Amino acid sequence: MIPTETINKLAITFDSLNDFCSQLTEEQWHTDTQLPGWNVKDNLSHIIGTERVLSGLPETEHKADDLSNVRNPIGEMNEHHVDLRRSRSGAEVYAEFKDLSETRITQLRSE
Repeated sequence: MIPTETINKLAITFDSLNDFCSQLTEEQWHTDTQLPGWNVKDNLSHIIGTERVLSGLPETEHKADDLSNVRNPIGEMNEHHVDLRRSRSGAEVYAEFKDLSETRITQLRSE
């Protein structure tokens, strides 16, 4: 049975993130957050990495050099996905999220 209500809530969350991110300037993408060492773009990169893994896409082969904030294996995986996107612009990361979030919702609704 497809958990339609849960998928709909995730779609609302993705839509909200898309609305928020579509308004950010490049400077705002680099705003620090409460997560040590992570800015706004890094947080979205984390979501991208998690959704890629959950959707069955290959794990990144990129390895972050700085793992000083990492506390466990999941944190290390997250850091690799975040670090991979650090050299990209906020607009590029947002475009990846937008495409992935649409694909992910379609995928979940068809399972």
